[in-house]
This record gives sequence, C-alpha cells and structure tokens, in this order.
Amino acid sequence: MSAPNDPPSEVQLRQRIDFAVLWQARMKARQARLAEAEVDARRALLSRLKDVGKYNTLTPHFVMGLADILVEQGRYAEAEQLARVAVDPTQTFDAWMSPPKVLRCSDHSRGAHRCGGTSLR
Repeated sequence: MSAPNDPPSEVQLRQRIDFAVLWQARMKARQARLAEAEVDARRALLSRLKDVGKYNTLTPHFVMGLADILVEQGRYAEAEQLARVAVDPTQTFDAWMSPPKVLRCSDHSRGAHRCGGTSLR
C-alpha cells in the first residue's frame, strides 16, 4: 500500500489519462463535434482494453462512453452492439475494433454540422 503523498503508479496515471480523454470526448459531443468525440472515446477505450482487458470493472464505463457518442451520431445498431458487449464482455469486440472512418465535416458556420452526407444535429 502506498503512502498518501506517494505519486500515483503508472497504472493509475494511465487510468486517469483515459478518463480525461473520455470526458474530453463527451464535451466534444456536447459541442456537436461528434467525429472528434468518437475518435477520443475510441482511443480511451482501446487504451483501457490494452491496459486492463475487457473483464475489468471499469471497461464497461468506457464502452458505454463510446456507445453514447454513436447514439448521438444516429448509429444505433453499432451503439446497441457496444451496449451488449458492456453488459456481457464475453461477446466479441471485433466488429468495432477497426479504426474509425474519417468523416469530412462542413457547414460549421451555420451550426448544421454535416459529416459523410448525414446531419449530425
């Protein structure tokens, strides 16, 4: 056990960083910067999976963080698949482990963000 004034361990530091990246993703989603939010949420989740695996008690929190952003994008089937994995981690992660598609966004000046032909609002 570490003393109260000891610096955090490397594992604790990576966990804090991943939580900060997930919170950043949520903030970007609230700003309708959904493509960026997805990239950040996916990065935090992949980092957690690499660090502690899919059976860790904190992993579903990161899975649902990404699922929430996918719901905001209207990608309900993918979000449902992630939600099912969060509930039952024995399901496969293969379907969404591939790198995210890069979306080109335009029309930011009027607040109507469009990516890949679909409206993000």
